[in-house]
Amino acid sequence: MSKKNWLITIAILLAFLVSNLWQVFRDLAFADDFSFLYVVNVVKDNSLLEHNFREGRYLSGIFQHAGFYLAKNVDGLVLLRFLSFLGLMLLMWNIRKRYVASLDSHASSKILVALFLLPVFTQYIFFATTWMAFWILNLVWLATLKTLEAGKKSSCIALLLITVAGFFSQSFPFWTFAFLGLHLLIEELNIESQIRITLKMLFLVAGGTLLNVITTLVINNLLSLGFSSRIDIVDFDDIPEKLFWFLSRPLILIYRPFLIDSPRALEALIVFAVMFALTLFLFLRSREEQFGMESQRVKLQKFGILQFLILLSLTPLILWNQNQIEFRLVGSGAFLALSIMVVSIVKISKHSYNSVSRFTSGILVVVLILIPMLNVLRFEEFRKSPFELKEAFIERSLTKCRIAAKEFDIVYKLPENWPTRNLLGDYSVGTDLQMPWVPPSDIALKGLELSIKVDKIDEFKGAPIDKTCLIDFQKFINESKTMLSSSRWG
Repeated sequence: MSKKNWLITIAILLAFLVSNLWQVFRDLAFADDFSFLYVVNVVKDNSLLEHNFREGRYLSGIFQHAGFYLAKNVDGLVLLRFLSFLGLMLLMWNIRKRYVASLDSHASSKILVALFLLPVFTQYIFFATTWMAFWILNLVWLATLKTLEAGKKSSCIALLLITVAGFFSQSFPFWTFAFLGLHLLIEELNIESQIRITLKMLFLVAGGTLLNVITTLVINNLLSLGFSSRIDIVDFDDIPEKLFWFLSRPLILIYRPFLIDSPRALEALIVFAVMFALTLFLFLRSREEQFGMESQRVKLQKFGILQFLILLSLTPLILWNQNQIEFRLVGSGAFLALSIMVVSIVKISKHSYNSVSRFTSGILVVVLILIPMLNVLRFEEFRKSPFELKEAFIERSLTKCRIAAKEFDIVYKLPENWPTRNLLGDYSVGTDLQMPWVPPSDIALKGLELSIKVDKIDEFKGAPIDKTCLIDFQKFINESKTMLSSSRWG
């Protein structure tokens, strides 16, 4: 590798590491982090386990409970985020090791950094509730490699790993299709081999999902537990509406890498058309540079297989009855869509050194240095600042009540309207206080931090408030509305 490429690689990796570690070593929490800490360390019941068991996520429930028990408080969540970061590093290392013979260090660094800068992965790092995600993806990656091997033993191991991943979340087994797509992009296989391995993967994922369903039915019936409505299958009559939603939202959004804004329909369609056409152009151009004699028909067939794998990776969004947009749910599709573009750019640069290849390669390098900086800015605006403002307000309110009385109950008053941002998923939330489970758990945890005994916390319903501490979150909204509505870096 030339000295220039070494310097570029180091700059890219440093930007990537800094942007991730910037989130890891911060004492803050968001949304479910508060309720999980509260349930595990204050209430000390098994409701977190029960919640996960109702969705068939037995291993997720056990590991989440254990993780938050070890964390104890908001400061301790740094440990969980660091464990998540280690899982990310291991996954990147495993993928790089697999393709070291096909890609040099510079090329593999650009590809992996680009892919793992996607919003889904920054969320896996930030949310302490998903601290196991990268470790599960390591299992899924291993399952993908075992699927590529011949023999019944490897297939059985792959089936076992896929089944285990499903007990963390039903969406994780479908990441195998995204990883398979990456493999097909980097390693050259003929059409027949690509179809064969895709069908084998489909069979194994279907088998693992069936085992998950059967096991969940048996265990939940034995434990007399019901099932969460979040895993209900879409009704037959609702299929047309579900397909329209899928085509108009998730499928379009996966071709908008690194963007988190909520676009209008026409804007989303235009961006999708441009990005899809660009991806197809880069893919065809990379094949032309590498395999000049390959027919256009074969190239389009291979591109079609990759698009089919994207659809397969998003299967849970089609099957579930809820129409929910989260980066964590569309992450597998976005991963493979971006893989096609980035791997194609790298291959063009490798096999052709002209003005076009230099330009595309230069653009990619600039993006890989700017996106980590953008992620830091987004973290500061959408995560850190709202958290600090909210915690300072709750602390002031509790301190004021403690000065006025030694013993008191707490009631909190919620505003009629919450500030929002025109962004996607949880980025649209101005403050996590609008999630009904956050205010009581956040107040209780802050009370413990301030050594204030909190016996009772209720929402204010207009009853007399004698001998109570009233925390009026409308005042908080009035004080911080501009900050909570800001979306400069969206």
